[in-house]
Amino acid sequence: MGGGVTSEITVERVPHADLATIEQTIKLSDQARATLGLLRRAVYHDAAGKHCLLAARHTATGKVIG
Repeated sequence: MGGGVTSEITVERVPHADLATIEQTIKLSDQARATLGLLRRAVYHDAAGKHCLLAARHTATGKVIG
């Protein structure tokens, strides 16, 4: 254990003003509609406004992956 371990994934709280990340999260969710069901876009914006929207991001590329 110890030294040299880096994470390739970062989990972050998405602020309400970060429209780009919210849109990426919506797009990813739409791709998984069969599993998640359809959520209205407003749900994501509301969750971000309440500090409850999390996004997993690939650290090297910044791409939202979850």
